[in-house]
Amino acid sequence: VRTANTWRSIRTLRVHSSDEQSYTIDAAVLLRCIFDAYLQAHLIYRNSADREELAELYLDFAHIDRFKAKEKTLRYNNRLSESLKENKDRAEGELRLQREYDRVKARYYKKERRNDGTIKIGPDVRDKWYEGNLSKLAKEAGKEAEYDTFITQYSGCVHSSAFSVQGGPIMNGEHISLLASGFTARIVRMNIEHNGLAL
Repeated sequence: VRTANTWRSIRTLRVHSSDEQSYTIDAAVLLRCIFDAYLQAHLIYRNSADREELAELYLDFAHIDRFKAKEKTLRYNNRLSESLKENKDRAEGELRLQREYDRVKARYYKKERRNDGTIKIGPDVRDKWYEGNLSKLAKEAGKEAEYDTFITQYSGCVHSSAFSVQGGPIMNGEHISLLASGFTARIVRMNIEHNGLAL
């Protein structure tokens, strides 16, 4: 659903953009999101014996994200945070959130290698449901060339680097649309195969 909706956004930009450069920079940002989702789906899908466990790990990380969002938001004194602090359902919601966070957090503890060779685990949690980074996922998926050629460069579109803003991505808009369709189709195929859908 995530990649299909993002593909539709790229298509909408393609149809309604007045010039190629404004389309390609924004479409490249969205393509990077699709590729990120594809790599995570691939991580879950690639080994049928681990799919359920990894899918659960992916889904349960929502409790970590919610908990962190609450902590970050409520530490300020602005209109939004004050409104949330005064909400009548806050105590019950925070209790439920804490309970779910405590239930899953040990699965996401950071691991840090010390100088003496031992590994320190926790109590901090990592910022993603999987260990490592997107580059590591790309390498494990055998998609290192796609990652290095397209995605690393498209990070500049996300972060507004001078190189990307001045020149845009190295590919034209048609190529971005084709890549978006290709990455989305890979995820569709995983769904078809995993769920035994007949088309």
